[in-house]
Parts: sequence; structure tokens; C-alpha cells
Amino acid sequence: MNNKKTNYVIATIDCIAIISFYILYFTQNYLVNSMMTGPDGSRNVYGNFVIDCLLLNIKTVMIVFTLGIAIPNIISAIQNIKDKRLSFWQFVFGIIEIVSAIELLIPSNITIIEEWINRIMFVVIPIVLMIRNIILLKKNKPTRMSLISYILVIIIAIIEIFGLFGAGTCWLIMSIIMQFIYIHNQEKCIVESNKRKIFNAILYYIIQTLVAGIFLFMIIYSLMVVKINEIRLEKQISKLYNDITTLKEITNKEDYIPVENNKKYGFINQEGKEVISCDYDRVTYFNEIEINNNTCYIALAKKDNQFYILSKGNDKIGINGVLRKQLQAMDKYWNDGIIEMQNKYGNYRNGYLTSFESFLRFLFEQKEVVVKEQTLEVINTNNEIYLEEDSSKYYYDNDNYTMQIEPVSNDTEDSEKYNVTIIKSDGEKVSSIVYLPEFNEEDATIATFSNGYIEFESEDHTKIGWYDDDGNKTTISSNYLIVDIKDDKIILQVLDDEDEKSDANRKSELYFVVIDTSGKTLLQTTALDIYDNMYLVKNKDKKMVLVDEDFKRISNEYDRIITNKQADMLPEYSFYY
Repeated sequence: MNNKKTNYVIATIDCIAIISFYILYFTQNYLVNSMMTGPDGSRNVYGNFVIDCLLLNIKTVMIVFTLGIAIPNIISAIQNIKDKRLSFWQFVFGIIEIVSAIELLIPSNITIIEEWINRIMFVVIPIVLMIRNIILLKKNKPTRMSLISYILVIIIAIIEIFGLFGAGTCWLIMSIIMQFIYIHNQEKCIVESNKRKIFNAILYYIIQTLVAGIFLFMIIYSLMVVKINEIRLEKQISKLYNDITTLKEITNKEDYIPVENNKKYGFINQEGKEVISCDYDRVTYFNEIEINNNTCYIALAKKDNQFYILSKGNDKIGINGVLRKQLQAMDKYWNDGIIEMQNKYGNYRNGYLTSFESFLRFLFEQKEVVVKEQTLEVINTNNEIYLEEDSSKYYYDNDNYTMQIEPVSNDTEDSEKYNVTIIKSDGEKVSSIVYLPEFNEEDATIATFSNGYIEFESEDHTKIGWYDDDGNKTTISSNYLIVDIKDDKIILQVLDDEDEKSDANRKSELYFVVIDTSGKTLLQTTALDIYDNMYLVKNKDKKMVLVDEDFKRISNEYDRIITNKQADMLPEYSFYY
């Protein structure tokens, strides 16, 4: 039988083990927040070996830990077999730890096995033992502590049955308490042989202490590393936050547009002038933020694995320390996975700026600073007009004509067919049956193009067209989609035969045609975006340029001109498809 000192060591190390486990249990999410997931697996952002070893191998670590604690308890229980009460509770502790190791080896998708193990361990066996002891109450004359333990067994069994709390935890805590009670009452005169002393010293004092101690050290050390780096991170962000106001042109409100050439990024302004040359590997949009009651405009940029905060004067602040490690980890383990996921056709870095934008937001989220991107808004071509309604007829009036819209009653699928009558200022009436794609009968509204023209489609679906300011009809082939009519320019999108081409090829071959009111072709392009006083187009060399309202080039050629998130996310800039 082990002496009192040895048994105290075992019970004390068991306490350390339980404390270690529950420190990890309650702080694991906090530690996991320092990890980044990517194609190469997770790593902590601080490059710390201990954290990686603990979290990346948590299952193996827990199995070694539980068995390293369980086996010495079982051996000690065998050595203490003469003291049945102490031996019993050491057996309980050891067996529960062994069961925990077994449960870790069970695949996570076979939960029913774990459930039955828990029912047998923490409900069936305890109740059977309790019934046995109650039957032998008179013969054994149990002590007050034994009676209390019987009651506790009933309570723990109920806890497990109703899932109120972890029964295994209750048993572990109860077994340690009972060990200390019975060790306290143990005789002090028990003498161990020299062989037993050496064996116990190796098994309990060294092996068990190392297992529990190293596990506790890894947890505490990991928590300290994360907390210390969080403090450093907060200080560095605060310093960066204050240093931003010292940058040149930090309050410049002018819209800057990201551009790309040969996978290098810079910025142009709305006049097409290059204001920051294409020297950077990554950039965000410029963002509006509030710092010390000042409105500032900044972008995040990356060059040669170094991160910078940029102003519109191309003045910059380098990001270093743990803050740089955070961004590098995000770039390596997280961002690459997002880019790969968005790259549907394998020929374009979809969302390249949008994903990098999240890095900038990370820098300021701890300061609760609102970050707003400066992007160009696509012109809304749908100008909604409310119509007068009278006896199921709808009326639209302008200075030159009145349009009367009357639904054509039928039970076919052509429920959106209308009899449209144009009443001109000279009294002339012209009626026709057409479809009105932008008419909303329920809300009594109709949407017009930018210049007020109203779209229609012929009854036989072979023609599309518009009613102009005088109520005259103009028709074109239905092989086009009318994007907008603006400044006497009709912007058309060519529709392919969708049945004959794959989705990828069909999208890559889309193109736009701009004609004037006489039908003369003014522009053909494979990409088009419309803004207040300019257009974004792609030329024959598949280069992006900005052109003015007369289609005169106002910018240099670039591989990409990224005016907004939509432009960043779509591989072919086919915005109106």
C-alpha cells in the first residue's frame, strides 16, 4: 500500500489535471480565434510553436494527457487495494480518464457509441453499485461519508439521464474529494520498500507531473501569448490610428479608382489621370474613415510582403510588428482560399480587392471605426414613374403625348400583354398590342430609360424598341437587350444563342453596341459600364479604358479598371447580363 505522501501527490496531480482541462475547455474558443484557415491548414497568426502544437494536435494531446493521468491512477488503485475505499475512488478517476481517451478515438459522426458509453459508465454501473451497497447496509455498517456518497451517486445518475451537466465531471470531482478524505484518515506509519519508492518516484513524481505540468504549461503559455499579442496589437492599431492624420492629402475627397497593369496596382482619378502609379501587389479601394473628428481617406496596400496605409498623395505608413504578422497570416491562410473559391472559370482573380478590403476593416474594427469604400456607382437606368389609373386603364402623360395602357384580357401565359394607345398633341391616335417589360400593373408604375423613353416588345417577340418623347415607336431586332438610352445614344447588349454555347463561353463572348438615333454604330466593346459623364469600355486589345460622353479616351490602357465591387467580382465586366 502506498504511504500517505505518495497518495497525496497522486490526488494533487489529479487536481492539476482537472484544472488544466477546464482552463482549456473554457478558453479554447479564445485560442482558436488566433488561428487562420487556408489551403495549407490552420496556423496561429503569431507563428508560435506551442500554440500550433496544442491546437493543431489537440486530439492527440488530449489522448496522451488522459492516458498519462489515468494509468498511474489505476496502478495506484492496485497498490492501495488494502484500503478499498481509497482504491475504489482512484479506480473511478482512472477509468473515467480511460473512457475519455476512448471517446476521443471514436469518429465524430458515430455519436451513438459515445452516448451509450456514458449511459453505462455514469448511470447503469453507478446505480448497480449503489443498489448493492444499500442491500449490504446492515452488514457493512457504512460511515456517514459512505451514505453521503450513495446520495451523490443518485444525483449524478439523474444529472446524466436528464443531461443537466457533465456526469463525468461530477464523478472526477467527487473522486478527488473522496480521495483526499480517505488519504487524510490513512495511517501515517505505512512504510514503502526501496523498490516501491523508486517506482513511485518515477511513475507519480516524474511521469504524472510531467504530463499534467506540461499540459498546464502549454495552456497557460498559449493564453499568455495570445493576450500579450492582443495588447500589442491594440497599441499598434492605436498608434497607426493617430499617425494616419499626419499623411499628405489625407482629407482629399476626390474619387480615386483602382487600376491594374501586369498584376500591379495603382489609382487614377475620374478624369482618367494616373495619380498613384501601378507599383503595388495589392490595394483596396480608398476608404472614408473618421479619426479624431476628422474625415480621412485611406487605402491599404501591399508591396514585397510589406503592408502600407496609403493617402491620396501616395504618402504611406508601414505596418510592422504583430499587426504585420496578423495581415501576413490572413493573406497566407485565409485570403488565398477565398480568391480560389471565387475564381470560377480559372482565368481571373475574382474579388481580389474585395477580399483585401476585409484586411483594412480588421485594422479598425477594434476601434469601432466605420470604414466606407469610395466606389463609383453605376447609373440607375430605371426612372420609375407613377401612372394615373381609371377603370383598369393606366395613363402616362408628357408634354407631347398621352399613353393609355389597357391590359389584354386572356387566360394564357401572355398575361403581361397590353393594348397601348398613343394620343399625340395633334389628336392623332395609334394603337398596338405589345409587351411592356418595365410596367408594374400592381403598383401602377412604369420605368423609363435615362432620357425618358419607354421600352416595349412586339406581340410576336421578334422585335424590341421604345417610345420616344413624341410617342413614336422605334423597333430593332430582339437579338439585343436595351441597356439604356442616354444622351441620344442607344446602348445595346448583344444576346448569344444560349442553347448552343456553354455558360463560360457565352459570357466571355458578350459584347455591347452603342448606336445613335439614326442607327449609326458609335462603339462596340466587350465590356461596358455607364457613369454620369463617362463610360468604362474594353478595346480591341482587351484593355480597359475610360472614355468621355463622346467616346474619346480620357485614361491610359489598363488590364483592369476597378470602379466598384461589381467590377471586381465579375470576370468579364458584363454588368448588364
